Order: sequence, then structure tokens, then C-alpha cells
Amino acid sequence: MSTATIFDIQRFSLNDGGGIRTIVFFKGCPLRCLWCSNPESQKSGVEVLFWRTRCIGCGKCAENCPEGLGCNGVNTEKCKQCRICADTCVSRALKIAGTEMEIDEVLQKIEKDVVFYGFSSGGVTFSGGEPLMHWQFAAELASELQSRLIDTAIETTGYAKWESAWEVFQHCDRILYDIKVLDSRTHRKLTGVDNALILENAARLAETNKEVIYRIPLIKDINDSIEHTSAFIALAKQNHVLEINLLPYHEYGKPKYDALGKEYSFKGCAPSDEHVKELTNRIENSGLTVSVGG
Repeated sequence: MSTATIFDIQRFSLNDGGGIRTIVFFKGCPLRCLWCSNPESQKSGVEVLFWRTRCIGCGKCAENCPEGLGCNGVNTEKCKQCRICADTCVSRALKIAGTEMEIDEVLQKIEKDVVFYGFSSGGVTFSGGEPLMHWQFAAELASELQSRLIDTAIETTGYAKWESAWEVFQHCDRILYDIKVLDSRTHRKLTGVDNALILENAARLAETNKEVIYRIPLIKDINDSIEHTSAFIALAKQNHVLEINLLPYHEYGKPKYDALGKEYSFKGCAPSDEHVKELTNRIENSGLTVSVGG
């Protein structure tokens, strides 16, 4: 039975696909977006988050760690990510990000929320990280959800071989397709990868009958210009996309970088509310549906 590394299953979400949703967060991503709000999603393996403000200095993590590391040694070269420190932390200062799960285990979590899907037009959304890094698992899970008539969406960067991506997409009711910037050089600078494959797969999706929504992380002076917005509108129309979600930049994930021992170095900022409204009106006037915040 196939497995995937899941770092969270969020219940009762009101975003990412419509209605009340259960969000399955897959661990591992081929992009390294400088503004990523889920840095614990990037690496495919298990990681430990250390929330320093919760630590009471009891020393139990070091006492129980096979390497004798303690909380300050998590995610270092000697750390084996064995979970023992987090399991013995009485103040919950240590949290494991990443659990290898089978499809039946994920389904058991989802089944707890099925009663809410019907009256709210909700369902399940695959997110991450990048679900397509676990495309076989995601395809099997999506197929099972489809057989149960559970609305299924996927939030994706589109950065995967088309054949693998389609194995998942064909079982999804909705594809939330992230497009950061259209200029290839800027895209590589901000995410670590070229956007040619992403745009190619977006064009291939246009040849299917799938519902696709473009999602744009809106960052001041990077992709919030009138010219850039016009180019996004043109791309959406070219690919028969009827809706765009604008996601203004935020730093909600910043504390997680410290918890992982990483530096948050991105200097971006959110456009003003007035400017977001201006872009929203421009998109609406082009005949497309637009929402702010997803």
C-alpha cells in the first residue's frame, strides 16, 4: 500500500476550494518560494519545530534523546528525527512535522468531516508542500474520494511531469493553480526554479474540461503592477480560466522559520488595500471572477 509524508490534516477550513473543507498537507516541494508560509513543507523528510517561548527548560528532551541533544539540537546533523524529544516534551515546545501515512489512515481523518461537506458544498483539498511530489498516493486518494462523491480540489504549483500531474488532476473537481510571476528569470530568482513547466502544464490543463482557478500571491513591486495584472488576465483568458484568487503577501509563517532554525530573509510586503481593490476591479472588468484571500 502506498504511503505519503503528511505534515498536517486541517479540519473545518473555510478556504481553499469552497465550503467546509478538510485540507491534507503533503510534505515536500520542488520550489523554494522566498515568502513560503509553510517552511516545514519544503523538505520531504521529517523535521522538528522548536518553539522557544514554550520551553520550560526541564531537560527531559535531552534525557530521552538517544543522541543526548535536547531541544537546541533538533534538525542538526546529529538529529535522527526519531520523535522521542517531541513525545516527551511536557510543554509542547517541540512539534513533529511529517508523518508517513497510508491512504486508509488519511481517509479515517476525512470521514470525520463528511457530514459537513453536503450542506456546505465542501470537501477535501490537497495542499502542501506540493501534492504532486506524491502523485501516486494523491491519485489513489483522489480516486477513492471521487468514488465516494466527495468534492476534491488540489492546490498545486503545477511543477511536475504532465503524465504524473494528470493522474491526479483527472480525479479532482477543481485545480487551484498557483502562478507566482510570469517572467522566467524573476520566477527562478524568487522560487529557485524556472516557470516553463508550470506554464506548459497550465496550457495543457486548458485542453481538458477541468475547473481551474489561478491563485496569485500578490507581492508589492514584484507582481502587483497593472502591466503584470493585465498579463495574468490575458493568460487566464488564453487558457479558458474564469476565476482568479489574489492572495496578498503576509508574514504569518515567519515564526516557523525560527522554530526550524532558519532565517526569514524575504523583504517583500503586501500591496495597499486600495491597490488590491484597483487590481480586483480591473480583473472583474475584464469579465473574470476574482476573490481576495482564496
